[in-house]
Amino acid sequence: DPANAVPRVYEVTVRPGMTPGEIAALTEGTDIGRDETSRPTSARLLATSPDASVVELTLTEGRNREVRRLFRARTRRVLKLVRTSFGPFRLGDLAPGAWREASASEGAAMRAKVSNTGMSSTFEPPRPGVTPPTTFVP
Repeated sequence: DPANAVPRVYEVTVRPGMTPGEIAALTEGTDIGRDETSRPTSARLLATSPDASVVELTLTEGRNREVRRLFRARTRRVLKLVRTSFGPFRLGDLAPGAWREASASEGAAMRAKVSNTGMSSTFEPPRPGVTPPTTFVP
C-alpha cells in the first residue's frame, strides 16, 4: 500500500530540461512499461535550463529502476541519480560508500513506519565484530 510505504527522495539530473508543467504532470502518473504506472508523491524543479534540469522526486513504492523508467517514458535521459533520503534517514554530507549509525530517533521513526505496514520489525542490525550470515535459508 503506497500510503504506508517508506518515502524515498531522489535528486535527478535529466536532459533535456523540463518545464514546471512537465514536472507537475509527473505526479499524475506515467506508464513506465511492464504494466506498471509510476506515481511520485511529489516532484519539484530545483534548477532548469534548456539543456538539463535537476528534479527532486519522492516515491513510495520502489519499483525496479523506477526513476530511470519514469524519465525515459517522458523522453528524458537521466544524467545523475542520487537518493537523498529513505524514510527518516537523510544522506546529508555522507560520502559515497560511507556509512553512519542511525540515531535513536531515526530508528524509532523507522520502527513506527514498519509497524504501520504490518511488516515484521524484529530486524536487528549486526553487532560490531559479528559477521552476518552469507546464506539465506527460507
